[in-house]
Amino acid sequence: MGIVIKATGIWVIIFAVAIFNGIVREKIIIPAIGFNLALPISGLILSVLVLLIVMIFIPYIRVKQARHYFVIGLFWLSLTLVFEFIFGL
Repeated sequence: MGIVIKATGIWVIIFAVAIFNGIVREKIIIPAIGFNLALPISGLILSVLVLLIVMIFIPYIRVKQARHYFVIGLFWLSLTLVFEFIFGL
């Protein structure tokens, strides 16, 4: 399986976790502690989850050069920005 397909698959997992994080924030965290505190807490939770996902799955990509990790990161950034602009989130 190619690097692009594997990287896209990891991004889809990150995307699903981000959606779930947003649902939890809106339904549970905001009612419990308010918007002003819930937003940064949700951001920190998502950051930790993304880091864990990357640490778990990035070894499966098996790139040959370290600079490919930078390219994968730019690819993920591009996918995220495209999604944000298309859906206006």
